[in-house]
Amino acid sequence: MEGGFRQLPIERHGVIGDRRTAAMVAADGTIPWLCLPDYDGVPLLGALLDERRGGFWRIAPTTGGLGRQRYLDDTATLVTTWQLDAGTLELADVMVWPDGERDARHDERRVVVRRLRCVRGSAEARMALQIRWDYDPAGPWEPVQGGAVAFAGSQRIGVWSSGPIECGPDGVVAVARLGEGDEVWFVLGAGLDPGALTPDEAAAAVAATERYWKAWLADIRYTGPRRSFVRRSALTFHLLSFGPSGAVVAAPTTSLPERIGGGRNYDYRYAWIRDASLALAVLSMLGDTATARAYMDWLANLPPGPHMPLQVLYRIDGGTDVAQRPRHDLTGYRASTPVVFGNQAAEQNQIDSLGYFAECALIYLEQGGAWRPEYWRMICRLAAHVVEHWREPGHGIWELTEPAIYTSSVVMSWVVLDRAIRIAGKTGSLPGEGWQDCAEQIRNDVLEHGWSAPLRAFRQCYGVDSLDASVLLIPVMGMLPADDSRVLATAERIEERLGVDGWIYRFDDDPSGPGPIHDVVEYEGAFLPCTFWLASTWAKAGRPGRAEAILERAERAVGELGLFPEEVDPRSGAFLGNSPLLFSHAEYLRAVTETGKATLSGRLRMMPGEAAKLIHRITG
Repeated sequence: MEGGFRQLPIERHGVIGDRRTAAMVAADGTIPWLCLPDYDGVPLLGALLDERRGGFWRIAPTTGGLGRQRYLDDTATLVTTWQLDAGTLELADVMVWPDGERDARHDERRVVVRRLRCVRGSAEARMALQIRWDYDPAGPWEPVQGGAVAFAGSQRIGVWSSGPIECGPDGVVAVARLGEGDEVWFVLGAGLDPGALTPDEAAAAVAATERYWKAWLADIRYTGPRRSFVRRSALTFHLLSFGPSGAVVAAPTTSLPERIGGGRNYDYRYAWIRDASLALAVLSMLGDTATARAYMDWLANLPPGPHMPLQVLYRIDGGTDVAQRPRHDLTGYRASTPVVFGNQAAEQNQIDSLGYFAECALIYLEQGGAWRPEYWRMICRLAAHVVEHWREPGHGIWELTEPAIYTSSVVMSWVVLDRAIRIAGKTGSLPGEGWQDCAEQIRNDVLEHGWSAPLRAFRQCYGVDSLDASVLLIPVMGMLPADDSRVLATAERIEERLGVDGWIYRFDDDPSGPGPIHDVVEYEGAFLPCTFWLASTWAKAGRPGRAEAILERAERAVGELGLFPEEVDPRSGAFLGNSPLLFSHAEYLRAVTETGKATLSGRLRMMPGEAAKLIHRITG
């Protein structure tokens, strides 16, 4: 097809979605990623991972070039704007019908609407659509009234336009010449009947979708600093949720590499207990307990994992089969192979993931969420498991293949029991026998075996003097206060040894790979959740200025879109890993909250006593 496709930097992509699946939209007007029928489904547009064999959908000026991307305020509508010599083109992209429960007519539909408008002067644009089903050619396009249809796998795909389109041997194309005020609509979707569409109906679907997002965001309770970034993160959480079940995917993509050139590619299109719990805990704090309740209802009905009461991750429909399948026939993003579908972490022992859910449940309860007996029974199962198994080696938060007693895993085992005991106190339930004694035993164990005097920091795993930023969970989760001398020494050491230009890497020793890492920058990117853990630690330690600097650097990196990736290359600012990442957004919001509290606390200390007490009561 004319023009082909070239992969753009990860940071030059926005995301749109309908809370069933999501599409990545590049700044050149191309959609190179869309899976059907759901997030973890089959790529229909997959050029993001293979430029030659993957499908794509481009709408752009004939002169080409990259546009400026932004979201319409308080919506998930992505707008790409090209400022051309002769005119200005504006492309709005949206996936319609994001409601949790849909009208039966739309239940199985997955529809992308694109509106191209000339807002100044005049300009010419081209549309090119090429679909592939799991990287194999789809059926030929057949012209029908209003557009064209083709079969891809079991999906009937329709395309419609308010202007003329042409079916070719390899796809659908169109040329549009627009004057100021002119617009042309394009719609692509599974189950779409092109003959039933009109511009008014397309516009009405977009307007209803934008009303949905604005109404949902209106219930988010936040008026503090960084409001635009906080609200965009909250909206991103909701966009990555699965409307029918309450599950939340960790990211909408797979195999965007942590290291360009290969080796570190993973599929994140699933519901991790850790990531989803973090995100929904934050949403509860922002006033949305309904989403957290749907998530806990969903979890309460899931089967256990092979090693724990909850599997590390699930399919968004609750399924447990996420077998990993490498695709060696695909070229990957920027030749980073292998492309991977599925994730073997589902079979691992990651006891730390249970701590994130216990934290989520406590915050949900504290924020006024309705409590059900099923939730308490689930908490009891997690606590009982921890009491029995906390000493056992596992794969840790980084899902390393070499089992060990990772310090952060032991810390999160303590979190399960600590939060379970606190939940019992708030609900009038009886804590399990031995919970309190076991929690104290675990805490003492971390202080004895997790601390390394030669390293001057808490260590990655017992018996090994290597650094790992995940030990910052000790102050973040409240096992020790952040101003404890051991915590402060650890934070300084991590910033010194794992920090590059203010970005924090995960560790300096990979037990599953090369062992000691002599050049962390070459090994992978700086990990954003680790960077935000450090910000939270400095804030909790009463040093909000250092936290502010971290937050401001991250916000400059993501710019107008406000989408946080998994990793950043400090040398170039390039994004690495799957994006946008739920984990990064959740830890960003935690850091914002802790920094805001530390800043307010500092101001209160400077006020007369009675005034400070009054403001403290008002702000909670």
